[in-house]
Amino acid sequence: DFESALLITTGEFYRAKVAGWLAEYSCPVFLQEVAKRLEDEENRLNRYLDRSSESELRIVCQKELILNTAKNLVEMESGCQSMFQQKRYDQLTLMYRLFRREPSMLPYMTGVMEPYIESRCTKIIDDQQMIDNPPQYVEKVLELKTELDEMVGQCFDNDSGFQKARNRGLENVLNKDTRCAKYLAVFCDLQLKKGLKGRNEEEMMQLVNQVVNLFAHLKDKDIFLDFYKRALSRRLLNKLSVSNDAEDAFITKLKVECGQQAIQKLASMFTDMALSDQLQEEYNKLSHGGSPGGVIHEVRVLQTNAWPEKADETNIVPCDEMVECIKAFETFYHGKHSGRKLRWIYNMGQVELTTYCFQRKHILVVSAYQCLSLMLFNQRKEITFGEMCKATKLPCEECHRQVLSMTVSKHRLLTYNGEDKKLEDDTKLQVNEQFTNEKIKVAISLIKEKEKAVETAVAEAPIERKHVVDAAVVRIMKARKKLEHNALLEEVFRQCTLFKPQPSQIKVQIEHLIDREFLKRDAEKRNVYIYLP
Repeated sequence: DFESALLITTGEFYRAKVAGWLAEYSCPVFLQEVAKRLEDEENRLNRYLDRSSESELRIVCQKELILNTAKNLVEMESGCQSMFQQKRYDQLTLMYRLFRREPSMLPYMTGVMEPYIESRCTKIIDDQQMIDNPPQYVEKVLELKTELDEMVGQCFDNDSGFQKARNRGLENVLNKDTRCAKYLAVFCDLQLKKGLKGRNEEEMMQLVNQVVNLFAHLKDKDIFLDFYKRALSRRLLNKLSVSNDAEDAFITKLKVECGQQAIQKLASMFTDMALSDQLQEEYNKLSHGGSPGGVIHEVRVLQTNAWPEKADETNIVPCDEMVECIKAFETFYHGKHSGRKLRWIYNMGQVELTTYCFQRKHILVVSAYQCLSLMLFNQRKEITFGEMCKATKLPCEECHRQVLSMTVSKHRLLTYNGEDKKLEDDTKLQVNEQFTNEKIKVAISLIKEKEKAVETAVAEAPIERKHVVDAAVVRIMKARKKLEHNALLEEVFRQCTLFKPQPSQIKVQIEHLIDREFLKRDAEKRNVYIYLP
């Protein structure tokens, strides 16, 4: 009959044509020819043929023009690899639109796209220049992520197969170590301290979304949150945030990404700051106006378990002025909250000291430790470094860093006898009366404790991971009572949302739980565990 003859002839016609085109045409030209031929067939169908022939004719045409040629087209020198490398988005779009007619051909494209993304990402994260510069490292990764998102949307209509290939390509490289998680937290800190200054709300939200979208690809989410928490603590206590709205937006987005429990401590930090503001207001209404002995001071009361800062272990000796402030605040606080104990974190404090010993009056912004050291010069003109450590009870190494920071050329508040950048116990220190600065308010920066190598080093896996795995195993076994090893592993993987534990790590923790008699092995099937109530 006519339809059968038409289909056979059409198939033979295109088979012959395709053989010639493959030999003669480049991949883009071949795709254009295929698109034109399919359009011609559609027009002929509309004009001359009955619609009942449509599906059969389409199957024949697509078999010869797409199914039998897709692999060859993708592998051509001018094929998919070349299109990705040269960013020929119009050609990729055409290839996708044609291959989409035969969805089983799309994996040929994603199979090229994934290694392409891996190579682009590897170029960034293996570049030593980028490793030495965390903010630039993250900026480049964010730029790549934005570019890939646009490509997947523009060329492939956000097809789920291409989204998955993009995600795998990025995650295979970014999760090789914990560096990206650590650097992303450092980048967030810089943006929230400086980078967002002057940006409008739309730009701010765009950056927040970009960062959180990248965060979603990281398997070491707990490491990011750990560094983020430490940086947030410094921003809140030192009032360094440029935008409270941006801080709130980050917390909200992180909550959506990893759950309320994961960001509970971050939320508690904001609560503590708000409560401290209220306390300070009440304290300032007392008879001394919040400045006993004429010393204006501001106190932040932090919950011990929510903040990364820990109270000083050593019994540091505050100066008399500080003691008076401490006593006044403690009397006020204990009058409101009986049974609570306040422990002072001097190393997080900041002090503004007014000076009268230089050629002009200055206000020095120093750390609490530096303040304690400088206040000793109110009693004596000359003090040895050993006497300073003894009088303040500061740990010797930390005292050395704090005092040495006040002897460097930029801010030489103190002078000492000797050229070495090392203070011995008998090194005598005096106030440098020749100190000058064009500014009245002078911030004295500390010599950095960490070396560059530490800042750019790969972060260690937190010890808490063991406890998280233990808790997940016990929780699962308590609910299921009896479970086979692989089924237990799958459940643990599902419950550990902030990091991806290794099977070997889970196995070690299971053994520990067996030793501690939370679980036991089945007597007959050794790979089955039983919960012990």
